[in-house]
Formats: sequence, C-alpha cells, structure tokens
Amino acid sequence: MDAAYATHRCIGALHAIHARHVCCVDAQPCFVALRRQHEIPFYVTSIVPGPHAMWGECTGAPIHAEFDFAPWMRKDGGLAARVVLVSLWVQICGEWHCHWERVLNLLDTMPVGADMAALSSCPPNQPSVYVCLRRNDTQYEYFAVEHKNTNSPVPLKTHTLTTHAPARSCTWSDLEHLVHDCSEISRLCEANDLLEMRCAPALIDMSTLARKRYQYELHDTLDQLRHTSEERKHDLRRCTYCSELFARVRIRLRRSVRRDLEERQYALQERRDRLQQGRMKLESINNTCTQLCTESNHVSTELRAVQVRLSNERARLLRELDLIYPIDLVNARDLLYSLVGMPLPNGIATTKANASALVHKTDMVEASTVLSYVAQIALLLSKYLHTPLPYPLTSVGSRATIQDRISVMSGPRSFLLSGQYNELYRYEYAVFLLNKDLEHLMNKYGVPVLDLRNTLPNLKNLLVTLSAAPA
Repeated sequence: MDAAYATHRCIGALHAIHARHVCCVDAQPCFVALRRQHEIPFYVTSIVPGPHAMWGECTGAPIHAEFDFAPWMRKDGGLAARVVLVSLWVQICGEWHCHWERVLNLLDTMPVGADMAALSSCPPNQPSVYVCLRRNDTQYEYFAVEHKNTNSPVPLKTHTLTTHAPARSCTWSDLEHLVHDCSEISRLCEANDLLEMRCAPALIDMSTLARKRYQYELHDTLDQLRHTSEERKHDLRRCTYCSELFARVRIRLRRSVRRDLEERQYALQERRDRLQQGRMKLESINNTCTQLCTESNHVSTELRAVQVRLSNERARLLRELDLIYPIDLVNARDLLYSLVGMPLPNGIATTKANASALVHKTDMVEASTVLSYVAQIALLLSKYLHTPLPYPLTSVGSRATIQDRISVMSGPRSFLLSGQYNELYRYEYAVFLLNKDLEHLMNKYGVPVLDLRNTLPNLKNLLVTLSAAPA
C-alpha cells in the first residue's frame, strides 16, 4: 500500500458512521461508541431508533474529530490512531446492551467503496457498521467493521450498562488499617482530656474578665438612657410650643373658613339663579330636539328609499358593465378566462411551464390590452362604488399605468401594465398592484379572494356578486 495514499487512514479523518440491521424491532434505539484498548470511549454517537442508523454525512452535521472527540483524544497524536474498538449498543427492555464489539485496523482493512452505493452489498439482516473516512474535500472511503456469523462464538465479552456483581470482602491490610485508626482515636481522646485540665485556670480568669465587661456595658447602657431622657425632654418642650402655635393657627383658620363660607353661600345663590335659567334653556332645547328627531326620522326614511334606488341603479350599471366587457371561461383546467374575446392567463408574469397550450399562445400585446381593459373596469368600479383605489390607475387606450404611492422606494413610482418595452420586474410589480386594487374592492364588499394572481376570475366574481342585487 502506498504510504502517501494511506496518510488519511486515521481516526482523525472520520466523516460519518452507518449502522445497518442493528435491531430486530424498528423502535429499538441504538448508538455506536469508539474507544482505544483499555480506555473509556472517546466518541459516542447520538441515540437514534433502528434498524438503520446514520450519523454525519447526509444528516447535515458531519463528524469533526477536532470538535466532537474527547479532549484527551485530541492531544498527543490521538487523532492519528489507526486501530480502534467499535462497539454497537442496543436498548433491550429498558437496559442498554453491547450487541458486539470489533477491532477496526484502518491499515489492514480494505475499503468497500467510495460512495453510499457500496453499502448495499452488506449481508441482509446481519448487524453491520461502516465507517466513512475523508480523503479530501470531495472524496471519501467506506470501511466495513469486520462482522462474523452470529452462530460463531463472540470473542469479546458482552457488556451491559448496569452490573450486579457481589461486593468485595475486606482484606488483611484493611483490618490492619482499621486497628491503626482505632488506636489513633484513643490517643486523641486522651490528649483532649489533658488539654481540658490545663485550660481550667484560664477559664476562671475569663469569668472575672466577663464580669468586668458586663459592668462596663451596664454603665454604658445607663449613659445612653440618660442621653435619651434629655432628648425626650427636649422633644416635649418642642411639642408644647407646637401645640400653642397650632391653637393660634386654628383660631385664624376658623375665621378664614367662616369668611370663605359666607362667600360660597353667596356664590351658591348665584349658581341657583343660573341653574334656573339653564333649566329653561334646556326645556327649549328639548323641544327643538324633539322636532329635529321627527325631521331626522323623515329624512332617514327618504335616505333608505334613496339607498334602495341607488343600489338597484348601481347593480344595473354593473350588469351593463359586464355586458360591455364580457368575461368568459375559456379553459376550466387552467381556470383561463377571456376579456372581450382575448384570454389572460392567471399570473401572466409567472406562467407555469406545465400550463396548457392556450396559456402559452397568449401574445404579449393581447395581454397588455386585456390588462388595460381590466384597469378601465377597475376605474369604473371605483367610481360606481365610490371606493378609492389604494394604487391609482391611469388608462390611455390600450396602455395603462399604475402608481405605488405607499411603498418606500427610490425611482419612478409609475409602472406600465405592458410587457413590451418594459423591464420584467416592473411589469410583474404592475400586475401585482392591479391585483391588489381588485383585492381591495373585493374585501370592501365581502367577496372572498381565493388567489390574488387570478385577475379575471376575481374580477368576474366581483361583478357577478355586486350585480346580483334585484333590479
């Protein structure tokens, strides 16, 4: 084997791991662990349900040894290791069991292929694990972890994550340590008794000091009480002065209140007089309101009659408008309608490739003419329904323009409703604004909008709904 060709065959080039037929039941979760001999695993995959599992590569999160491996594996050349133990773990009855563990030697093992298609040759219904190594940015190699027949004896011991081994018994050295600890505890107790005997005189002296300290604190407390008493006497003198001052202020306030009461009684009498005058004016206003209500009811009756006539007249105008600009169904599959005999596909600026031949036969000139007619109908509907359009329209023959005065943009705000001699995005935006005007009219009168791009179907639905009023 060429040495330069095999430099990438190390555990640091790990890109993905595939496991096939790892479980007997689809819902059983599993994971794969990688470790070196006599060490704990340096990489454990996430837990996924079987029977087929994949980590890295197509999952959108490829394996990077520099970030995903354990810290001790990323140091001292651990990523250059070529021999690892690959173990497959499966959860059975709530407990994790090591299904099998095999040694993978990347130098002695031949790759099974360079893509995922090579994995289809794995033995059916037999647990298999494949390791994908990164040769460069675009090439990969797949190695099969050696799997043996399940009838042959398994060379490695089966492990479980929970063990129930009996507890280890004490040894002779443990008993010697226990005897040594007991003798040390006895020695420390004797030293403690000796220390208490030596400290007894010092404790007596400490009681004398405590008595003197208590006397000092008692005198200090007495001085604080005397100081507090002087402060209380001073506060009492201040309270006496404040009470005398309050009495004088109360007398002055009583005189002021009496004077204010007399002024308010005089003002109250004036308000009573004004209230009497207001009651007389209110009675006159009530009489006027009664007369105005009678006249308002009469005007409301006339208004309802005028509204009925106006609604009938508006429906008649809309029916005549539908006769002047006939909108007919051409193709039911594409929901293709024609205006004055000229078809207009839905979403004319973004026609789908799988539309019928009638849609693709639509000429750009005919589409511009139909859009101009739609603009004329929208202007007439705005006048008849007395509803201003959010995007004003201007129709000059077979050419129409629409203005966007709402959006924040730079450049001209007028867009031509024609695909000729016009940029495609401005043409698409003009058709979009025209559909928004029709949507505004339909929302104003409660007509449902199924698709904003259906220009002629929406216009036909609006005319039919509004012209359905009785003549």
